[in-house]
Amino acid sequence: QLRLSDGDRDSQGRVEIYHNNTWGTICDDGFNQNVATVICRKLGYTGNFRTYAEAYFGIGSGPIWLDDVDCNGNEQNLINCRLKPWGRTNCRHGEDAGLDCAPGKTHANIPVRLAGGADGSQGRVEIQHAGEWGTVCDDGFDDNAAKVVCRQLNFKNVIAVPLTSAYFTNGTGDPSKKILLDDVKCTGNETGLGVCLHKGWGTTNCQHSEDAGVMCIPKAIKVRLTGGLSRNQGRVELNVYGIWGTVCDDSFSSRDAGVICKMLNYTRGGKKLRKGTYSGGLGPIWVDDLGCQGPESNITQCSKKPWGVNNCDHDEDVAILCTKAPPLQIQLDNGEGPYEGRVMVMFNDEWGSVCDDNWGPEEAQVVCRMLGFNATGAIAKSRAWFGQGSGKIWLDDVNCKGSELTLSQCGHRTWGQGNCRHSEDASVICLHVVDPNYNISVRLVGSGVKTAGRVEVFYRGQWGTVCDDNWDSRNAKVVCRMLGLPMDKSRPYIKAHYGSGSGPILLDDVGCDGTENNILECSNKGWGDHDCTHRDDAGVDCNPVAPLHDVKVRLKDGPSPYEGRLEVYYNEKWGTVCDDGFNQDEAKVVCKMLGVSDVTKVLVKNRAQYGSGTGPIWLDNVRCIGNESSITDCNHNAWGLGNCGHSEDVGLKCSSSLQVRLTNGSDQTMGRVEVLHNGTWGTVCDDLWGIPEATVVCNQLGMPNTIPIPLPNGYFGLTNSPIWLDDVVCNGSETGLGDCQFKPWGFNNCEQDENAGVICLKTVLVRLIDGLNQFQGRVEVFYHGIWGSICDDSFDTRDASVVCKMLGYGPEATLRSFSGSTRGPIWMDDLECTGQETSIDKCRFKGWGETNCDHKEDVAMVCTNRKSLQLFLSCIHHRSARLRGKAKFFSKLLSPQRVMEGHVSPMTLLLLEVQHSVVTGFWLIILKGWSESIKSSVNVRLVDGNSPDEGRVEIYYNGTWGTLCDDNWNANNARVVCRMLNKTTEQVTARGAGFFPRGHGKIWLDELNCIGNETNIEQCGHRSWGKTNCRHEEDAGVVCGGAPNTKLRLINSRGLPNQGRVEIMINNTWGTICDDMWDSREASVVCAMMGFSSGAVAKTRAFFGRGSGPIFLDDVTCDGSESNIFECSTKPIGKSNCNHREDAGVICKPSDIQIRLVDGDPSKGRLELFHNNTWGTVCDDYFNNKAASVVCKMMGKP
Repeated sequence: QLRLSDGDRDSQGRVEIYHNNTWGTICDDGFNQNVATVICRKLGYTGNFRTYAEAYFGIGSGPIWLDDVDCNGNEQNLINCRLKPWGRTNCRHGEDAGLDCAPGKTHANIPVRLAGGADGSQGRVEIQHAGEWGTVCDDGFDDNAAKVVCRQLNFKNVIAVPLTSAYFTNGTGDPSKKILLDDVKCTGNETGLGVCLHKGWGTTNCQHSEDAGVMCIPKAIKVRLTGGLSRNQGRVELNVYGIWGTVCDDSFSSRDAGVICKMLNYTRGGKKLRKGTYSGGLGPIWVDDLGCQGPESNITQCSKKPWGVNNCDHDEDVAILCTKAPPLQIQLDNGEGPYEGRVMVMFNDEWGSVCDDNWGPEEAQVVCRMLGFNATGAIAKSRAWFGQGSGKIWLDDVNCKGSELTLSQCGHRTWGQGNCRHSEDASVICLHVVDPNYNISVRLVGSGVKTAGRVEVFYRGQWGTVCDDNWDSRNAKVVCRMLGLPMDKSRPYIKAHYGSGSGPILLDDVGCDGTENNILECSNKGWGDHDCTHRDDAGVDCNPVAPLHDVKVRLKDGPSPYEGRLEVYYNEKWGTVCDDGFNQDEAKVVCKMLGVSDVTKVLVKNRAQYGSGTGPIWLDNVRCIGNESSITDCNHNAWGLGNCGHSEDVGLKCSSSLQVRLTNGSDQTMGRVEVLHNGTWGTVCDDLWGIPEATVVCNQLGMPNTIPIPLPNGYFGLTNSPIWLDDVVCNGSETGLGDCQFKPWGFNNCEQDENAGVICLKTVLVRLIDGLNQFQGRVEVFYHGIWGSICDDSFDTRDASVVCKMLGYGPEATLRSFSGSTRGPIWMDDLECTGQETSIDKCRFKGWGETNCDHKEDVAMVCTNRKSLQLFLSCIHHRSARLRGKAKFFSKLLSPQRVMEGHVSPMTLLLLEVQHSVVTGFWLIILKGWSESIKSSVNVRLVDGNSPDEGRVEIYYNGTWGTLCDDNWNANNARVVCRMLNKTTEQVTARGAGFFPRGHGKIWLDELNCIGNETNIEQCGHRSWGKTNCRHEEDAGVVCGGAPNTKLRLINSRGLPNQGRVEIMINNTWGTICDDMWDSREASVVCAMMGFSSGAVAKTRAFFGRGSGPIFLDDVTCDGSESNIFECSTKPIGKSNCNHREDAGVICKPSDIQIRLVDGDPSKGRLELFHNNTWGTVCDDYFNNKAASVVCKMMGKP
């Protein structure tokens, strides 16, 4: 049982699970969307889910039942996922996992509005629910909630201000509306207010006097004069919400002009110019009826209509002339750089110093601001800190507020009057950071056109250049935006592309994100701080005439055209792309360029996953939004500029949301496989078509709990549609057919009679195992891809008769007791059949996986009537004697009936890939067969083992010896091989992944699927002869009659024989074992192999230090009774998802040791041990109270 606790609604909370009659929590380690999908599906939710870590919904209590839960998202129950043993964890309740199974379910797009304010940027927050508008209570409504509201209303670059107590209705609220939300809790990152946590719709304890409000205030209003003859005159334009617009001349006066001029650092006022002096502008008319008094420093402090509200046209745009005053010139002398030194000012064409009387941080801030440095952190220094000046002392008793733009705006004595000496000269140290609000000019020179050239900026009376370090398309955009030029296609240029400049290099390491309005808003080293020469001058082209030269992309050295190392064709040469910052958005753009327009997911693989490329590395620091049509539209460094090597070449895999359907079947569970491409449905060729591919199709079509049956040779009829896919290869875990490997679209060597089909068989399988023959044993059920047992609660002969009928035997059965140790799920409990059912899943039972039993209660039985149903068969004719065909079987209760007329010689028929199962009244099986006139001799042998009973399996087929792939290789398959060799089938061990040396030549068989009682591997299911996706590193092997002779050792820093990191030798190489699933059972097998009789402690996480070399074994699962570690279940040798931080270790309890205390009394003395028939002592290194306690317990003196 699962539940969500302490959430604000039923769909969210701390995840708790009921086990062993106790509720407990789940640790957040590895808790991801796949795990959330399984839990939420179990709780009845579908869609997108949100996970929470670190006890987001509060700390739980009781046991932490699960840790490191690993699901693929398709499981029906959490117990089907890969789990650590119950209660085994290294977590505390501060790591309890949480979940919201319905985050923003239709909530992200719930409309909000601001009502009752002066304009749409402010007002009472109202939200629409169930077609009705209502208000939001101010309980918990904070800056984060206000930020979400402003974002949802598309206000950018604003300050979100939350307002409480019905601010916009004078504290009364709007009683005509419901209060829809209360206790709103946002993180600030949500896309809509409805996504935030809250009590629930309409649940509140508030009155309308608590209605919440919001103001979305622009962070900064910028002003400029455009179209004028000089910098101090022109049409007034304002930047509001990131958009430039104009000001209407209604009621505009010289006082309004004076405030705007102050904003532009003209301190002597201004005047309105005659209408028509300059042409009208474009964009919104932001301000109308401006009413300033004169003292204001910014027009936001003046009265006006709401932003954008006016009754004007652009022929009423106002223009002004600001009165220019000789700017006060200032410099810092005798410092180590332009950012520090003695303050010097120019007056009457003569430089002089400033007295330090009243000199403090406010005055220092003004000086730093004048010099273009950030005023924050300015330090005032006195007493001629940077040495005494000479000549005039121009200013004394300077008194600033800190916000002034120049020292001349501060209070001070009359110029040249004071009572100071040069020992009192004032100094300043500025923070070496450029002030982003500094009034800077920029120009492009050296190209002969206004839209392109070397970038130069104007600072302190002179023009200087910009260094090209980190210069990219984002920086180019900002420069073009400052100049009012097109920027969408702007290109950066480096290495003095437009010629070397002269004068100072003013900026270096400029880093913009592309949205800034001024280059000084971007990160940089600081004024004049650089390591460049004029050979590194940066340039920009804001309006390139010619497009980029035929830019193309391709994926190289991958398994398909849609996976591999990314290469770009530019300037008539192929080159690679650096992986710096390259993620999903960038990969989506590349996939679209490759024709995968509807992308569900892309997998980015960095660090030369597909091998290092050659040639130029064309692109670095690529930044895309994801909706661009070409990678050239994304931000990136200049072409060929980067700091990467080919070891950082990026690779990726494109996965399309490929639509699949089944046609021409009797129902939606079966049919010819068709896929949609370029608006047209087409077929799939059956080359390499098998169970993994059929599994993916069934899962994609929403039938994950069915048995997938692949059908070749146009089973469901022919069609004239295009053959879209060929050589499809899946591993079975993909979410859709588009995630598998296949040839490029439309490329194939197939005919329509080779189209692939699928049946998604809706049934369950049963088997009897561990009995003396195939008619008896413990009952196991195959459900959701896993074999599990049945509990004996309520199980009787009626239930047993249904099992026997499913196995093709008569209904008579007897029950047997079972003794032994088993693992895996107990799928069914309280089974109650009438005896008439055709399958046990049609009987009543608790529910899949729901039980209160353990494996001691597993059902075992015997089917006593072993007469199988009589079957009749007809096969299609085929061009050759050897054929693959389709057949229908009918029980003796039905009339024999031919499927298709045609003569065939007497046939031997064997199951090709799947067990038979009932479908709509008849049995449908894929068969293979051959004429009795052609003698087929399939032999096996074991090669390269240490004895005749072990080795690599080789098969003689079609006159040639070849190997067998280890995919699906298990003990059942191994038993059949041993039986063919007339060797014992007891204690058979299946070995894979090159345990024995690699073979050569053909790999004849792949995905062998035996029950275990066959007499020949041809009777088992498998792929077609010679069709495989394996290499010889995956050759299968067998040990008949026991595990191979295994060398094993324990490694520790102290040389103790009974403990250490477990290492095994394979192919003369020592390697380690991963600690996944490692517990006392596996440790006891290792200790027994090492000669220790009893007692073992499992150690994980490289307790005895990290090993080196290969990790040979992973997911080792023993029951503790095995005599060799290779008798346990493991992944194939060498296949692991671990690193050496997960090396397994053991501590084995030594055989009984004799001890004594000498030269004292019976309760104290020198400790001695008896070993190898000799008494000896124990060194005191690390010997502490705990060790002494163990000795005393051994002597019976606790």
